[in-house]
Amino acid sequence: MLGFIYLLVALTFLKLTYDTSKWTAQDEGDEKNAIHRGQSSFVAVLMVTLRFMPLDIRKKVMMAVFAVITLVFFVLFWRAF
Repeated sequence: MLGFIYLLVALTFLKLTYDTSKWTAQDEGDEKNAIHRGQSSFVAVLMVTLRFMPLDIRKKVMMAVFAVITLVFFVLFWRAF
């Protein structure tokens, strides 16, 4: 059961990584429409919160953090089985 939870968390962060990679300059000015077009609201909140960084750096930092968390939970998933 714990392995299943690890897998769900890993897949969630994998989806957040994907949503971050799709974030564009067009989404930057209109976060509400970005959410309606399928972007994650969590990613939108983080993008607005971290607006002090340039868009490219912000995307790279968020994708790196999400990817590391994804890998950690996939490793935990494999160890649970």
